[in-house]
Amino acid sequence: MNLNSVRNLFNGGPRDWLLNQNELSGWSRLAAPALLWYASWRRSLKQLLGIGGFVAASPYVFPASTNDTWMNRALLGERRWIVEKRTDPAAEAFCFGGGVAVALGMLLALLRKFWPSLFFAVGGGLLSAWHFDRMAARFEREREREAQLDFGEQTAERQPATGGSEDEAGAG
Repeated sequence: MNLNSVRNLFNGGPRDWLLNQNELSGWSRLAAPALLWYASWRRSLKQLLGIGGFVAASPYVFPASTNDTWMNRALLGERRWIVEKRTDPAAEAFCFGGGVAVALGMLLALLRKFWPSLFFAVGGGLLSAWHFDRMAARFEREREREAQLDFGEQTAERQPATGGSEDEAGAG
């Protein structure tokens, strides 16, 4: 699955993204690498299916949230990154690298290679967290930029239409 197919999957309207706008849903995605590694190490198909099912269902289980938390900012930044087709090679590398590392960690856990599997699973989790952090920072930058633009528009609306300053108008 490439990035364009992910974008097409999430290219729905705002209602579709409300499903993915809850910090509990985001935290479940962030906890998934460790849980998947553990289930792989135990070779428990039930646990793997349960974890995968929970992560897939969590956007439907948890209601949309408007809290201004780090995770919500990350999810909103990720929404903008995917839907608005913004290019960010580092974020793409973190996202892809995290998925590959977790998959390698799970495979190595199934092969009973404890330390290498743990290394890749933890590395994948850290790359996922780094991806979320980049998305939260992106959202913050864009929100600040939008606030500055809004403030500039409001200031321009308040300026007198005479073209001069108040000092010039009172001096004559």
